[in-house]
Amino acid sequence: MYIISELIGVIAEQCTMHLYLQGIFPKKEKNWWSFLLAYVILSSVITVLSFIPQLSFLRIGVCFIGTIIIAQVLFHGKLSQATYASISFC
Repeated sequence: MYIISELIGVIAEQCTMHLYLQGIFPKKEKNWWSFLLAYVILSSVITVLSFIPQLSFLRIGVCFIGTIIIAQVLFHGKLSQATYASISFC
């Protein structure tokens, strides 16, 4: 039951992050699979880190850096704007 709740939490977090970034930044002209691939990679790393309670600060750091990378690669956002969005989300 713990594993299922962690997976649901990570999926909900990634969906919320996508809606948050989509509301702030316009999308770049990328294929749908590039968005899917970026979110699957970030979700898998966050899922692995969520099972280890001692690595909670590392998980926040991965979420912070992953949000910046996704905002710059998949959306039209400058580094300062992506950093602000990441600080606001994480």
